[in-house]
Amino acid sequence: MEEPLKETKEENKKEVILDFLKEVTGYESGFGRTLIDLRKKPDVVLEAYLNHRGGYVSPFRLLFSVLGIWLFVNSFIIDWYTVWYDLMNTYTNFLMDHVYQFSLEKKLKTAASTEKMIRLVSRLAGDLFSKYYVPFVILVLPVSSWFAVKFCRPYNLSFRSILGANTYAIATSTFIGFFMVVGLAI
Repeated sequence: MEEPLKETKEENKKEVILDFLKEVTGYESGFGRTLIDLRKKPDVVLEAYLNHRGGYVSPFRLLFSVLGIWLFVNSFIIDWYTVWYDLMNTYTNFLMDHVYQFSLEKKLKTAASTEKMIRLVSRLAGDLFSKYYVPFVILVLPVSSWFAVKFCRPYNLSFRSILGANTYAIATSTFIGFFMVVGLAI
């Protein structure tokens, strides 16, 4: 008789998480290669998608993988309200000190209203990024592609090619922006 497999709980958890990430991101089907080639030669990636050639992740799978990572990070890692508050506070202080050259008296006089404005902007931006980014992308993507087809009619571009190009562009910019924000947050 064969001896049963002995896996520790940690090995099992790690394997399940890795399998989940491979399925979600399409790692085995060219997720990394797609991101790298979108940065270097996006026309080749888009043409491979339009001509049904393999080797790259489809734009929609890439987008949903990136948005899945975005949701995970928003849920557990990044506090957008703090990120935006710190950013706005730093920017406002820079403007007061170096651009407008406020005196200490004027800075103290405007401190209360400046603080209210910083809190308001950071709350709005935090809500936008933490709650509304994913639905916004999913709703705006087909609508913007439809308008692009209508306005680009003389160029004879198909809805599929414009939607694919827009999807790759949004997925790539979300992925790059994600790493920039994580760098700011850490």
